[in-house]
Amino acid sequence: MKSRAAHWLGMFGLLACGYGLGVWHAQPSASAKAQQIAELPDSDTITKIKAANDAVFSAAADLRAANVYRSATVGANPYSVFVGGVDAVEDLRTARGVDPHTYAALYAGLATEEIAADLGFDAKGRLTYRDRPVQMYSIERLKKLYKKQQRILDVR
Repeated sequence: MKSRAAHWLGMFGLLACGYGLGVWHAQPSASAKAQQIAELPDSDTITKIKAANDAVFSAAADLRAANVYRSATVGANPYSVFVGGVDAVEDLRTARGVDPHTYAALYAGLATEEIAADLGFDAKGRLTYRDRPVQMYSIERLKKLYKKQQRILDVR
């Protein structure tokens, strides 16, 4: 049962990260956006999405209590949960790059009040935190975190 829940959580996280990055990257025009509005999923799927969301929030609370999770954005960070926790605030403060969910959420205007106060844009239009460009994690760090996620999912 646990591996099945972990499997669903992993799939939800990857879907959420992919969606967030796709939305940020695509930036369609207003008329194109109007054409892309999709119908909501069926009620069974909505129920599963809500259950997955509840599970992410619960896991985030556990990781926060263990001092391995701190989000720089409102709501739970599924990517951070699925990799066993990241400190997105410290990542921003040290300019090490941020996880994909945080990166997309910051561009979408979902920063916490604490973080939003230090966000801005540079002359090239890049998002900055304390006047330093916000970047995503390095490829090496992403690979390490995905390996960690797989180890978590493999636990029986």
